[in-house]
Amino acid sequence: MSVQAPNPLQPHLIRSTIFLVPVLASLLVWAVGVGSSSLVVLGSVSGGGGPALMGQAVNSGLTLFGLVGMVIFGTAWSLSLFVPVREVVVEDGATIPGRADALGAVHTSILARLEQSCPPFNVRTDTLDGHPSLVIGGEGLHALLVVRPMGPDARVGWTVWRSRSTSTLALEALAGRQSQNFALLDADAGTMLRDLLRGAVELAADQADH
Repeated sequence: MSVQAPNPLQPHLIRSTIFLVPVLASLLVWAVGVGSSSLVVLGSVSGGGGPALMGQAVNSGLTLFGLVGMVIFGTAWSLSLFVPVREVVVEDGATIPGRADALGAVHTSILARLEQSCPPFNVRTDTLDGHPSLVIGGEGLHALLVVRPMGPDARVGWTVWRSRSTSTLALEALAGRQSQNFALLDADAGTMLRDLLRGAVELAADQADH
């Protein structure tokens, strides 16, 4: 079954938006302060006294507040470009009928299969909200697989992701052909891990039928 991969740009765009919105708001406050102060100055020069809409103290405060906001939030946004963000490569899952009472057996079967066929990925057992799970890592990828009950059935869901900073993503986009070829290898590693997980789950389902 073909699963549509999530857009890798989405988490980068969401994070940048969170930081850039206060930058733009600060820019607007600064522009209001500067614009109002400019009107006062122009009015004074023309001899009309100027339309003192908010007062010079308020204008100066808005200008300073906006400038400080742009510096603080702009710096925070710039630093965030170098902090890795989680890019979801694929989210998938499968249901094993009638195995809600045997979650441990399903988990063990999947673990055995992955330990046999998963190198160069490392596998370790864990629990998530009391449900048996597996944590997989390697080749710059990470994955989490969780087995939990869904009515009388066992539901196995998994997510594969990579961690990459926005600056790294931008450099890879501007890099030459050789680096782009390595990016293709990274994409194939994500597909390989997805196929390994689905194969292990399908094997556990087949074993449950016998």
